[in-house]
Amino acid sequence: MQQMRKHLCAICGDEKAAGGLWFLLAENRWEDKLKILQWDPQLARQDGIRRAYSAAHVQELVVHWMTTGSLISFCPSLLRRQTYTGIRWGMAGKGRC
Repeated sequence: MQQMRKHLCAICGDEKAAGGLWFLLAENRWEDKLKILQWDPQLARQDGIRRAYSAAHVQELVVHWMTTGSLISFCPSLLRRQTYTGIRWGMAGKGRC
């Protein structure tokens, strides 16, 4: 029997509920490409796919990917994030990595 996975946002750790606008991010490290995709429940279950709750969370993942070249090393609880009002130290990942 296949185990059901919870779909959690890579930034805030919130669980996907029915409805809502969610995105998927998939990287191809060999071609140095990042794809942003609309929500697909089957694709969301695959290893290496990052899930994002909002366009702002997609932006954070893209910035991380552009600066590091990888989503594999992404750890939101250690990420120094910048906002329009200044710099804050994020614990958005609720301590998970």
